[in-house]
Amino acid sequence: MTQSTTNTNNSNQPTFTYRIGSLSATIWENQTNDRTYYRTEIVRRYQDKDSNWQTSSSFGQDELLNVAKLAERAEEYIARLYNKS
Repeated sequence: MTQSTTNTNNSNQPTFTYRIGSLSATIWENQTNDRTYYRTEIVRRYQDKDSNWQTSSSFGQDELLNVAKLAERAEEYIARLYNKS
């Protein structure tokens, strides 16, 4: 599993991204007037017939275990962020 941190100072950038093969879970920070919360986007990257990179939120049976692992890692990361505050 690959982990990559990103700049949390820019609201247009993800807070953190986990990757397993062609799958990734990206954690986004959202702020309202009274609180900060986090959302997670899980996608699969692939190349189409013209070799252009695309993303999909549809997963095959062979990818579901890794989707679950990414979701678990994202939940753990977000829980650590909430525990810091």
